[in-house]
Amino acid sequence: MESATPFPADAPIFVIAYPHSGTTMLRQVFGEAPEVFQCFAETFFFANLDDIRRVFRPISDPGVRRELAHYVARIVHQLVPPGITPVEERRLDDAGADEIAAIDTDHVGTFVATLDYLTAEAGRKRWLEKTPPHIYDVDTIKATIPDACFVEIIRSPLDALASKKTREEIANANRGADGRPRVDRFFHPVWDAISWRASVRAGAALLRNHPDASVRVRYEDVVAAPEKVFRALCERANVTFVPAMLSIRRRNAVGAGPKESGISPLSVERWREVLTPGEVAIIHLIVGRTAKAVGYDVPRGRVDRSAARWLLFTTVEPIERLVKHARRTGWRSALSALGRYAGRMRPRRT
Repeated sequence: MESATPFPADAPIFVIAYPHSGTTMLRQVFGEAPEVFQCFAETFFFANLDDIRRVFRPISDPGVRRELAHYVARIVHQLVPPGITPVEERRLDDAGADEIAAIDTDHVGTFVATLDYLTAEAGRKRWLEKTPPHIYDVDTIKATIPDACFVEIIRSPLDALASKKTREEIANANRGADGRPRVDRFFHPVWDAISWRASVRAGAALLRNHPDASVRVRYEDVVAAPEKVFRALCERANVTFVPAMLSIRRRNAVGAGPKESGISPLSVERWREVLTPGEVAIIHLIVGRTAKAVGYDVPRGRVDRSAARWLLFTTVEPIERLVKHARRTGWRSALSALGRYAGRMRPRRT
């Protein structure tokens, strides 16, 4: 992690990355700082901004801004689709909602005002939001929140995708009340490798375009020397380092069992127990050059039946995801998400 000018002391921080790269760990670590208010859930606010603008309109109406403030306060704790927040689930009191609604601003301005209010109510000075896919919305965030700063964490594509594969296996093994397997987690070595590559390239563009407002750390460096890395990261982010950061209560997001204290390197190289040679071969084919540019050597693997199976179903998987997304949020939202996904998949230089 290169030294540079510290972030402004009151700047909001966005933690971004490819999922399963250690963003929850960073959120928890920064959340121990006495001046930081953390969003406990991934808000997906900017990823869902088009839908939010359609639901909450006209934003010039204080009543609409009040409802949006209630929605933002809710998604700080639990991700839900854009919509009016039921009274029994509101996190803001009437006075707080009225204070935010009185600010004549737009959707993003209301988002910021709500987080500023929650931060002040918690006795903190700045807020932190963690939604990994916001790495694709950096331009929108910087255009609407000029002082926003970003912390990106990258992880070996093999370990990141192995974590996602394990998450899918656990999700499918846990059936819901209706007896059906959970289908909210997906693993596909082709599409997930493309996503990892796109995320790292988006992070590289962020570092080029906003060097004073962004920093990148490696997951492997964090778990190998947590105190050294966190001290340097806190100095760059202009956040107070406290020893409690080294003993956060956490567990791997894909694992079961009780939470453990501390930062562990045990998940490094776990891909060797999770991925098949065919899956490794696919990942190498897609991310090999990009991974090498950021310090990861992905072995070639070998083409086997699992590789042939994944390649055979590659054209089917996006259609299944689109249908499932549409069932949850509607076809308009699903097609909009597909368009954003296709846009960020376009080849870019590392």
